[in-house]
Amino acid sequence: MADSETDLRQILWEEQHMNQEIKIAVCDDLAEDRENITRLLSEYTDKNNLYVKIEEFSSGEAFLSSDTSVYSLVFMDIFMSGMNGMETAKKLISRNSRVQIVFGSTSTEFAAEAFDIEALHYMVKPVGKEKLFHILDRFFDSVYSLRTVNVKVGRLEESIYISDILSCSVQIVKLFFINQGNRLFLSISDRDLRQSFHFLIYVQAAF
Repeated sequence: MADSETDLRQILWEEQHMNQEIKIAVCDDLAEDRENITRLLSEYTDKNNLYVKIEEFSSGEAFLSSDTSVYSLVFMDIFMSGMNGMETAKKLISRNSRVQIVFGSTSTEFAAEAFDIEALHYMVKPVGKEKLFHILDRFFDSVYSLRTVNVKVGRLEESIYISDILSCSVQIVKLFFINQGNRLFLSISDRDLRQSFHFLIYVQAAF
């Protein structure tokens, strides 16, 4: 993510979703390729303070035998022994239509087919850091734009997209009272202060 994204919206993201993980699967029959993608994923998520769980699979069959509904993003190798990546991806989409898939291959043979199933990206191996980070920027920006935060408007609660928030301000008035030698501190909203007459009666009765 770009540095400009580290703002109020990022803070709201972290506050609301710090206990929620985004799950990513890496499916590749070559251990070296799996480890490379996992290492770059970890570097990216650590750098951007993202809450992600990464799981590795050595075959399409092993991946499909897991609970595929929990994954938001899958890195899928095309040429694997047994079921290839394209077959695996089609079965995955039939179960989890909202998943984003990034294909990886040593050739562009399946690029057109990947486009047909609306893959997020098609990477030609070896996978470089700059390319992978760019793909992750696209993915997390799309996920981030759909996140919401609940705000109270009067007696109603509304959900707004975090990406739609341009700025936020808090208007709180701090009041100090002296009561029999004790200093009392109280914070009220600007709206409540406008009703200060009723407010002061309440404070006098309470103390």
